[in-house]
Amino acid sequence: MTFPEDDPLSNSMGIEPVEQALEETESVVFEDLFDLEDIQRLQESFAKATGVASIITRLDGSPITAPSGFCRLCSEIIRGSETGLAHCYESDAALGRVNSEGPVIQTCLSGGLWDAGASITVGGKHIANWLIGQVRDETQSDEQMSKYAREIGVDEQGMLAAFREVPSMSREQFGLVADALFILASQLSTSAYQNIQQARFIAKRRQAEERLNDREQWLNESQRVASLGHYIFDIKKDYWEGSPSLYEVLGIPGGPGGDFEGWLELVHPLDREMLTRYFTDEVLGGRQSFDLEYRILRPSDDGERWVHGLGKLSYDEAGTPSSMFGIIQDITDRKVAEQELRRSEEKLNEAQHHAHIGSWTWDIKADRLEWSDEMFHLFGLEQETFNGALQDVIAESIHPDDRGKVEASNAAVINEGRPSPVEYRIVWPDSSVHTVWAAAGRLESDEQGNPTLLSGTVQDITQRKEAESEILRLNAELEDRVRERTEELTATIAELAETNSRLEEATRAKSDFLAAMSHELRTPLNSVIGFSGVLLQGLAGPLTEEQGHQVGMINNSGRHLLGLVNEVLDLAKIESAQTVATIGATDVGAIASGTLDSVRPLADEKGIEMRCSCPDGLGLVQTDGAYLEQILLNLVGNAIKFTDEGFVSVVVSRDESGVVVAVEDSGCGIEGNEIDRVFDDFYQASANTRAKAQGTGLGLAVSRRLAESIGAQIDVSSEPSRGSVFTLRLPDQR
Repeated sequence: MTFPEDDPLSNSMGIEPVEQALEETESVVFEDLFDLEDIQRLQESFAKATGVASIITRLDGSPITAPSGFCRLCSEIIRGSETGLAHCYESDAALGRVNSEGPVIQTCLSGGLWDAGASITVGGKHIANWLIGQVRDETQSDEQMSKYAREIGVDEQGMLAAFREVPSMSREQFGLVADALFILASQLSTSAYQNIQQARFIAKRRQAEERLNDREQWLNESQRVASLGHYIFDIKKDYWEGSPSLYEVLGIPGGPGGDFEGWLELVHPLDREMLTRYFTDEVLGGRQSFDLEYRILRPSDDGERWVHGLGKLSYDEAGTPSSMFGIIQDITDRKVAEQELRRSEEKLNEAQHHAHIGSWTWDIKADRLEWSDEMFHLFGLEQETFNGALQDVIAESIHPDDRGKVEASNAAVINEGRPSPVEYRIVWPDSSVHTVWAAAGRLESDEQGNPTLLSGTVQDITQRKEAESEILRLNAELEDRVRERTEELTATIAELAETNSRLEEATRAKSDFLAAMSHELRTPLNSVIGFSGVLLQGLAGPLTEEQGHQVGMINNSGRHLLGLVNEVLDLAKIESAQTVATIGATDVGAIASGTLDSVRPLADEKGIEMRCSCPDGLGLVQTDGAYLEQILLNLVGNAIKFTDEGFVSVVVSRDESGVVVAVEDSGCGIEGNEIDRVFDDFYQASANTRAKAQGTGLGLAVSRRLAESIGAQIDVSSEPSRGSVFTLRLPDQR
């Protein structure tokens, strides 16, 4: 890009007037030579026109002008970090290195986006760099951005979001913009060293010319936006020329035009013969308008583009074509879209093939079907022999027993606008039968409401139907097996019921025996306890110290054995139904207090604190007082037994369900895997072997049975080494 000496563009670049030639350039700086406000406007215009970011920097990369068109990724995120900003300055300095051959184009040393730069020199002195860029193409990736975000210490997600906002541009297009930058920077360098005052004078003339050329510029801009340009071809002189936007479309910036052979050189080699024949035979020979799509090769970037040419002939007085005026539009994007559409259709056909789904369209007025490729596969037909007639398809391919419901489904859609999916069978030419599921979709009608077009899909469900049949067969087999197993289980259950009955009978017999033996077991034990007590009291004469110790052991053992026998006999009585609860008005608080008093000596021997809490006005509860006393005695006795120090408390309260009695201790507690078993017959928790040896494991079992017989419930919670809480819940039966 060059400018004659009288070109007013020099002024638009913001060049300051210089009264004398610069003999010494050592101390020259950019700001002394240029009006920064004008330069800023020029930079902004360039950025907006090309769609790239732009900035002018000093040699070390620090900015002279304010950034133009900077993306958020660079301005806010990368340059917002200390490391990223340093990388940017380093990259900017590298881009602006002096290169007389053209612009420096490379990826940014910071974010990896495409950047370009051109140096600005005056008299051989490098004074500034004009940089553009911040665009991306397919070479940048999210992974690269994430890696760099971690490197400079910024948020990855924020950086990726900003990266996706960066405008994309092909390398070819970016190269053209960089070339324009280089030319513009070179012109700045040259013009700054020339007569600046003359440039200012020319600027005034340019302003007048710009006002005169506004409309032409508007036309050129509209053509540029539409990617088209106009031309005029003087057929007799064999010369053509066009608008600036046409030269952009053709890739020959600045023109000029040329002869017909020069035009043909722009046409793709594979299309030249076709275009020549068309223009000679049909346009000139047939007196037709020019209307043709063809390919060109742009000299500026060797890029292949599709264009659509239109032209209208003008004739001389003799009726001979003299000229042609027309337009040429770049339709590459449309062609690419058409190719993408074809590829999409190919992918759709492939997807339909894998899913065994075909699509169809029925032109109702013409009675003609259009099928996708998969439809022919579903029906076992060849495309070459398909005539598209609906009735022929129904008559030749659909199973005779299913033709009626297919016709009824079509009629329901056409007459009522009501989609009616239908399952039917297809008979292939080889007589094999296949099952499909068909559904009508969109129905189009004309202005009078008459249906004109119907579309839908067909899916092969043969394998599914076979699978369903197989499932039904397997279900039938499974039902037979279940029936057999049910009969076997029924017989087994009957046997178990008989066995349980015998066991229950044996248990009752055992319980009856133990209950009947209560007198025989207790009488001798009471004698042992009574006579040993007489000896201990000295009523039968004085005892030596050793004799007193031995008799004491006999008395204690007798009492312990009697307690064990009582527990066994209590359980036996409950199981044999020899004891029945007697429900009556009961003072729960008094029983709880009396229970603590009865076992207090045992607690005092171990130094355990006894606590009792009962609210005033609790009232009487309908329950069995004897059962309640026995339950509390067992629970409190167990608490004392398994507590070596601390406390045992009984707390009586009332809630919405009735009266609650909680017996808490600070003893050894119960392991979690044993809590569910502490109410089993003869089971003893393993936490305290000394206490374990003192019982039979029946106290809690008896307590739970007694509680159940009066409609109560006992729960337990415990933590090893911290104690246990047994909670008795008495229903309010007032």
